[in-house]
Amino acid sequence: MSDGSAAMVLYFQLNLAAHYTMAGYINENLLEAALLLGESFVECTLGSSFVQPGQRPRKRKRVETASTSCQEEAPVSVIHSLDQATEALLQELQEYESLDSILEPHSDSKQREGTCYQDFQDRVLPMVIPSLICTCSLSPTYSPGKKVIFINSNGRYDLALPELQCPACGKTWSPVVEDIQRSGYWPATTSVANGTIFDVEVFKNFREAIQVSPGFSRLAMCRTLDKLTLRHGRKGKVCSDQFYKSFIEWEVSEHEMDNICQEKTFSCPACSPDMLAVAVDGNRKLYRFQKTSRLTEPAYFEGVFISSDQKVAENVDFIHQKTKHVAGKGHCGSSELVAAKESSVKSSKSLDEEGLEVAVCRHGILLRALNHFRGEIYAYPLILINDVASTSNVTFYCMDVTCKFDPYLQKVILACPQYEHLRGLSPFLSIKWCGRNQDGAGSTLGEEVEQANSFLSRLAITTKYMSKSARIDMITLQSKAWNEAKTEQMCRMLCKRFQVTRKNLSTSRLKLEELKKEMSLDEHQVTTWVYEVQQWAQSGPSSSGSLENLQCKMEALQLSIRDKSSRLYQRADTCKQRKKARKKLRDLKTKMASLISQYNDFLEDAEKKIDLNDVFTDFYVFPWQLTCGTVDIFTKKKIFDSVMLVKRLEEEEVLILKEMRQHWRSLRQRLVTLNNVKREKSEDPGVTSVINERLYISQKHLTEVRDQYKNIFLDDGTIENDLEDCNSDAYEDSDTSSEDEVD
Repeated sequence: MSDGSAAMVLYFQLNLAAHYTMAGYINENLLEAALLLGESFVECTLGSSFVQPGQRPRKRKRVETASTSCQEEAPVSVIHSLDQATEALLQELQEYESLDSILEPHSDSKQREGTCYQDFQDRVLPMVIPSLICTCSLSPTYSPGKKVIFINSNGRYDLALPELQCPACGKTWSPVVEDIQRSGYWPATTSVANGTIFDVEVFKNFREAIQVSPGFSRLAMCRTLDKLTLRHGRKGKVCSDQFYKSFIEWEVSEHEMDNICQEKTFSCPACSPDMLAVAVDGNRKLYRFQKTSRLTEPAYFEGVFISSDQKVAENVDFIHQKTKHVAGKGHCGSSELVAAKESSVKSSKSLDEEGLEVAVCRHGILLRALNHFRGEIYAYPLILINDVASTSNVTFYCMDVTCKFDPYLQKVILACPQYEHLRGLSPFLSIKWCGRNQDGAGSTLGEEVEQANSFLSRLAITTKYMSKSARIDMITLQSKAWNEAKTEQMCRMLCKRFQVTRKNLSTSRLKLEELKKEMSLDEHQVTTWVYEVQQWAQSGPSSSGSLENLQCKMEALQLSIRDKSSRLYQRADTCKQRKKARKKLRDLKTKMASLISQYNDFLEDAEKKIDLNDVFTDFYVFPWQLTCGTVDIFTKKKIFDSVMLVKRLEEEEVLILKEMRQHWRSLRQRLVTLNNVKREKSEDPGVTSVINERLYISQKHLTEVRDQYKNIFLDDGTIENDLEDCNSDAYEDSDTSSEDEVD
């Protein structure tokens, strides 16, 4: 072989060995042998182009030689080197196969007649089995039966069902679905043999996981179980579709048990029967892509929490037909509100459901919801408010565009008599109808729905890819878990609110007295100033081109400019954001200059005209705001705000006491209901067992609530005596009507 041909052959052999070494197929012995055989020849022929062990082979130039025989023999040498590498690899693999086999966890190594063999052990599913299966006196024999797949919190197991046989008569027994469920398991199918059985604890763990982390998906849960299976020396995977379907079916059975026990999951125990306020708002993050709308079976929890889409569409069409609906732009003064746009078309073609409209009480309990299909329209909150008001005595309704929704509500009431019962509702949460300025509102914020939406928004990472039915089921289950957690902490929350309210009330009274002394005011002057501020707020511009309208616009622009200037560096983190904010500030100041010019044109006296530079200074007061001498409207509003704060805190103290009483009575009523259901279902031992467990939990919770309320009202003899009379033991065996006791 010529020198050029030998160089090429050795070149390919060394690079092939280095490649297999890096890939982990063979050890470095092959490479070392090649180096020993041609070390000096490689150094003089290939030089620095040789690949060192552990390095990635670099792209090399083609070796050109004058010999034509080299070009013909090179492919044959390459094939020969590949055969050698393959033979070496197969030899090492064959040596590994000659070793003793690794025993699986459920197998054992035994020796019979000098031959070693592997004996597999049958592992049986632990469950409740009967002591006798027939009338014979002999005990049945125990043996493994048909194979099943068992899945619990440690992963997957390949087990066998227990099988009993009477040695006398030969009668056999094998477990059925009822026996599996009685043992704390859940079968994936009605056929137990050769099927999959889940431990109920794995469903409970998954429910807790998605409650703590709503973005946790079923695939993540199944992959976790698969890794646990491999870690414990077993094999096999968990089917995610089968796991999720079994989980939903188990949740449906839990929901049916709640219906038997007459549990009110989507109802607030502290707001029944009198609910102070219901807050409604939309959540545009809970959308769903249209491409996932494949044909599936209907949702298990259709209409439980989320209203039926068909019924909502019928109500929307009916309202629009009666009121002659016209889409608007949602203008409120000089602003354009996105939530007030009456849009009749979808905002995106790629979406099916565009969001979720949610209604909650002032304690954050989720009451009702419906799907968005055409953006936020007034008909959606109207339907939710009507559903909640039909079951509770609601006083206020809260939403972010009350100033636009209230005229719409009055218009619908006139056109649709079936909504007449909503006429008594008072608006809340707007500039004009501020909650702190309304009698009877207490310390209600009206933004309680934002806390619930913050929790539900975390579901969007998984629900936007789900089918329609799976999305409804998942949102309903998460909302149910949210309400259960809120209800469990209701007593602690009410006690904390009461303590904070009392503390804030004493502080606010001291601040009001300090303001009175500072301004030398008596009760009559304070009442007069409060009345003047109320009249100033109620008065509006007479026409769009009037002087009063210009004054209102100038006041609104002045407040907007001050707010944006003071929070320029708080709301804008980057230079681009600050640049955009400064541009908007310049536009507002330009608009203010135009309004001031129009205002000055109305005035004939030059001394009363406004200077633009003075408007942008701090604490500037417009001339028309000086209503009485030198006291401006902002000074009077300080007294007004302080008086309103004291009144609202006094109302809140009474409202919390009322809610505590309603909460206490709801817990008592729950005990009465469970006892009644227990008597009705006494023939069913399974239902009776579940009711007894819930009775124990309810009585224990009632005792804890009673102790916490007594600690707060220890100095209040009236409340303490009422709690003493409301002992749960007195109602445990009572046959009287529950309505008479509660009322």
